[in-house]
Amino acid sequence: MDGDGSDIISRIKELQQRKIDRGEVVTTSKGTFNFSYMSDERYKDSPVKGTPEKLELNRKIIEAAEKTIDSLGIENPVIVTVRLLRENDSVELIPTLGIGGKRISEAEVELVFDPENPNVSEGLEKWMLNLVPHELNHLTRRQKGQNSLNLLDVIISEGLAVYQETSDEPHSSISPWGSALDENQIASEWAKAQPLLDSTEFKMSEWFLSGGGKHPAWTGYSLGSSIIKEYFRNNPDKTMKDVVGLPSKQILKDSGYKVA
Repeated sequence: MDGDGSDIISRIKELQQRKIDRGEVVTTSKGTFNFSYMSDERYKDSPVKGTPEKLELNRKIIEAAEKTIDSLGIENPVIVTVRLLRENDSVELIPTLGIGGKRISEAEVELVFDPENPNVSEGLEKWMLNLVPHELNHLTRRQKGQNSLNLLDVIISEGLAVYQETSDEPHSSISPWGSALDENQIASEWAKAQPLLDSTEFKMSEWFLSGGGKHPAWTGYSLGSSIIKEYFRNNPDKTMKDVVGLPSKQILKDSGYKVA
């Protein structure tokens, strides 16, 4: 039994070293980056095979993560996993882009893509890097003790995460989910949100995803983005590191947010 156990441990170490050697697992002082999609047979047989390598996506994800970690003052190493979509996945992808992300815990985030989505190449090239600071902002807010309970909490949380996407990379484009509404739609949807801000009885899919025919797609992200932009416009001495752990109601109040 002891010999068998030693063999198993040696085999595990050997497999882990192989992952490190081919760049599937990268460990830095800031965290561990698991690019598990690289050894997934579905990726190897997919139309998108080779696209991440051509884009140098792994390297760019590490660089974006480390920049965000420094900006937010995250002290403990994090885990960033990049993987393929699973059946009945808990991560909901953006259908038009084939990518998505989720904070898994106070120490881990996942970035996911669907190699069979016809638009995934565009998603990987244009928007995957936006998800890195976005999800790390969520991770940090949770570390600070703020949880997304009611509609206002989620609107503010998503607004902070959208703002984080470009705050460390000023040349980056604002994501489509953070800029989906025009001024008239912002005013209309903010008015609809008022009686529900303190409520937990709202549907994420209607406010933050497809809209379900009741709201424009990505309404909650765009409302949050509008509020957070106003916050930093009216509080120029503040940084995201100062704000990410503040209660939602305080952020809304201090933003001075008003729409016509």
